[in-house]
Amino acid sequence: SWRIDVLDSSGNVLGPGPITSAAGWESTARMDRAGTFSFEMPASDSKSSLVEPLRIVRCYALVGGAWTEVGAGVVERIETQIGDDGGVTLRVSGSDMLALLSNFSPIQYYLDGSTVLPVGAVTHAQAVSGLEPNDWTFVPDAAPPVNDLTGRWNYETTLQACVSLAAKCQTHFYLSGFREVTFASATADSGIRATKAASGGPVAAISGVRKIEDGADIVTEIIPFGAGNADARLTMISHTRTVPTGFTTFVTPNGWWMSLSEDAPYSQYGPRRRVVQWTDISPISSTDGDIEAAANMLFDQAYRYLVQHNRPAEFYDLSLIECPAILRPLQTIRVVYRDVAQNVNIDADLLILEVTTEVQADGPRVTGLVVSTVDRWPESDAGAVVQRLVQSQLYEAAPQLNANSYVISYTKPVDDAETANFRFRFDSEVVQLTRLTFDFQLLPLESTVKSVAGTEVTTPAGGGSTTPSGGGSTTVSGGGSTTVSGGGSTTPSGGGGTTPSGGGTTTDSGSGHTHELNLANSTSGTAVYFAGTGSPPTGDFRTSGGGKVNTSSTGSGHTHSVPDHTHSTPNHVHDTPNHTHATPNHQHATPDHTHSTPNHTHTFTPTITAAYGIFRDSAGNTFGLTDLEYSVDGSTWYAFTVGVNGFASLGDGWYRVDLTSLLQNSTTLRPTANNNAVQVRRKAAGAIKKAMIEAQINVRTIIQAIAAL
Repeated sequence: SWRIDVLDSSGNVLGPGPITSAAGWESTARMDRAGTFSFEMPASDSKSSLVEPLRIVRCYALVGGAWTEVGAGVVERIETQIGDDGGVTLRVSGSDMLALLSNFSPIQYYLDGSTVLPVGAVTHAQAVSGLEPNDWTFVPDAAPPVNDLTGRWNYETTLQACVSLAAKCQTHFYLSGFREVTFASATADSGIRATKAASGGPVAAISGVRKIEDGADIVTEIIPFGAGNADARLTMISHTRTVPTGFTTFVTPNGWWMSLSEDAPYSQYGPRRRVVQWTDISPISSTDGDIEAAANMLFDQAYRYLVQHNRPAEFYDLSLIECPAILRPLQTIRVVYRDVAQNVNIDADLLILEVTTEVQADGPRVTGLVVSTVDRWPESDAGAVVQRLVQSQLYEAAPQLNANSYVISYTKPVDDAETANFRFRFDSEVVQLTRLTFDFQLLPLESTVKSVAGTEVTTPAGGGSTTPSGGGSTTVSGGGSTTVSGGGSTTPSGGGGTTPSGGGTTTDSGSGHTHELNLANSTSGTAVYFAGTGSPPTGDFRTSGGGKVNTSSTGSGHTHSVPDHTHSTPNHVHDTPNHTHATPNHQHATPDHTHSTPNHTHTFTPTITAAYGIFRDSAGNTFGLTDLEYSVDGSTWYAFTVGVNGFASLGDGWYRVDLTSLLQNSTTLRPTANNNAVQVRRKAAGAIKKAMIEAQINVRTIIQAIAAL
């Protein structure tokens, strides 16, 4: 009614057939953990040679007339026992199939199994699929409480990754078949009752009970930390989750950590604070989005931890007989058990954490259960040691946060017109700005040029002077010359044209007027005569002594009218005949002359020579604190006043301003900007002076090594 198959690592069945001589089989399946198996068989069975380390064994039993897998695992240990009768027995044991997941690793793949960070968060199903090795089937939770994840793996084994993923999504997982893992957050009713005595029907008899009441692990307030150490650890401060009703968060005034408490248990049990660190929760980079995602995941873990530890937890180790069904982890079973003498009174639906199944000649049966009132395992010293080992491995693998501090020194001049700028920036490794102060002192302006030689010089006047010329001179030309033209040419006009006039009329007023005739002087008496010559004769009137002849005119006014008309220019040409230009012999004469220079001076600057050394201005020319103001954004300016931004004197002429609150996001404690500058300038009412500002910026941050990204 049952058998054991032997397989190689690839899942191929070996040998001529299954092992049927085994004396018995026992296997244990656990929630969120690998289980175990063991069986015994005679060494004389020829098939015992098939059983070798690291081979796979699978046990089947007839259940309801069908072959059903009861358990499977990897052979890790083989013991040989010799009985009193001389018979040799092999005791074979190992871990169940979940242990094989310790041989795989998602390396540094992102949660969805890719080598490139996905855009936005991935779902639980994507993360489960990204973990799935070849030849395995991973079944995701249909409705995980947390379904948005951002991150990557850091060399965990696949089994560790399953544990981590289940915790982050607030689910659990169990081995649901051969090379099959199922994630679930909801439990399933097994339909079985476990009682002190079997009474027929779907009832299992309880033959023994061991109770663990874990009241010492009650927690009412948790301070969770992620990756890092000491004060340089990830906190929940940057989370954006909605705090559930009945829970309260608290942030310390200095912003070093945030706690989460549950109101009802806190009122009932008082303050029971616990600091818990998850070193595997770390931002994959130092961007606002990644830090927020890591803080959200840390909040989810803190919330889940409180829910699992908010009341006394009860764990029971039950021994069963006559269980009518094969059970599995993440089912529930009704347990009813009363024993007044042993002070045991159980009547509750409990969660199955572990199931032990045995197979004998009469078939399989469940012989043991570990059940609980909460969905977690009981705390134990061994479990604490294992958890610390896991956390230390993650500390080595996952990028951790750490404290960092440095100082930047400056020496800057400032005067009535120029502002002193002290620039600095935060790079991508900065997760949180812890503190930033500006320390400074005001000193007289200094220069390495002590003095400059050379002043303006004016030469005295040398007196006016007259320079005589060398005498007049005549320059004789080289003789006349005749320049022959290049020949006549005819230039055609641009064509005839007609120019229209605008017309017009001239009007005389009609007044009388006189015409004067000039008469030439003559010795022929007073008679007037015409002295004309030529043909026809041309000449003038003459009379003795000369004179004028007046002619008068009378009559009415008249007008001269000029009608509109045009002037036509016919097409024509201009002829230029061949001709020459003659230049006769000639001279140019320069007469004797002088040049006079009046009295004058020349002003010039000689070569400037710098005298090097130390120039230090006087204290009277140096700004005081009341003359200056400062800003970090260029818009809001502050005076150096006690009580403003922590301004204080450090002694010996040094002063300090705490700029943390001006450069830090008050919620996330991250820098508000990458590029920054402290600016110092003269106040509008400040004195017209100058100074040398010797300063240092002291920076404390929390950083994450992200070179691997």
